[in-house]
Amino acid sequence: KGWFAGLSVRVKILIAVGLTAITTLGVGTVGLYEMTRLNENTQIVTDGNVARLNQVAELRQAISEMNDNGVRMQVATSPEQMAPFLEPFQTAVKQVNERFLAYRETERTDPRWQAGVERFATNWAGFNALLTELSALSPTDPQTRAKSDEFTPIIEELDKAVSDLTNFERADAERVAKESRNAYREGQLT
Repeated sequence: KGWFAGLSVRVKILIAVGLTAITTLGVGTVGLYEMTRLNENTQIVTDGNVARLNQVAELRQAISEMNDNGVRMQVATSPEQMAPFLEPFQTAVKQVNERFLAYRETERTDPRWQAGVERFATNWAGFNALLTELSALSPTDPQTRAKSDEFTPIIEELDKAVSDLTNFERADAERVAKESRNAYREGQLT
């Protein structure tokens, strides 16, 4: 006979209940840990990726408004025709700047993100330099039209940079979502 066989029924029941309680506590602890990880990943997706995707979308919208009003001013044949588009253009330029700075503050270490931000920053600086040059010219100055045409490739590069950042953020959101799904599956298996 072993040591267990010599125990009373009451002690055997207490041992069985104790082992069940310890097992339940262990399973519960692992489950709680996995749920916490899943919640953290969900918060990363919600607070990080979704917020950054929204920032990029708002940046794209501001660029679109800036470009629309800029084109309308460019095709205007007189200062009077340009006037209704000047303030919305200036507002959109300010919004692009504010939204880019807010997005840039999220600081990521991924080299693809850094390259996209740097590409945008470089072209945004070129845009602002050209805007400064253009604002020094009279709308009737012959150089105004030539300078205005220089905006097109810069706007195209800004759009490409925003597309790159959008693609990066989507891929990063998919990566974090995949990690969350995997953590959830691991939690189910435990």
